Amino acid sequence: MSEAIDILAEMVSHGKLDSDIFTLFIKERIYLDYANKYLDPYQIDIVDLERYL
Repeated sequence: MSEAIDILAEMVSHGKLDSDIFTLFIKERIYLDYANKYLDPYQIDIVDLERYL
């Protein structure tokens, strides 16, 4: 999970993804909704939210 978030953050830094949407995605922990629905538990690691906010 954290690796995917890193990729999204990189996309934001290159202007390929809207930073406001990314911030909302992180602050509201929307990524966890997706992860819990579609990923195996071993794929869900801790995401350092402060790193992205």
